[in-house]
Amino acid sequence: MHTVSAEHAQAHFAELLDEAVHGEDVAIDVGENMVVRWVVEKGASGASPSGPWPFLNKYKGQVKLVEGWDDPIPEEFWDVLKP
Repeated sequence: MHTVSAEHAQAHFAELLDEAVHGEDVAIDVGENMVVRWVVEKGASGASPSGPWPFLNKYKGQVKLVEGWDDPIPEEFWDVLKP
């Protein structure tokens, strides 16, 4: 990972973007002890899904629930948690 100043990032935006897209970690020092890191999400559509938790949409179709996942929790389970 390399860190550049905000001014350098503005002047070399296309180059830094290309580096980030190709797997290089890019950090931008924006001052006041704050650094911005660029993260590339492969397979992201670019569209922002609506809803209270839009980030969950990226896992769509990858999670499978087993039968009985919503069965009530047995009382014995709660007894184990008591001090």
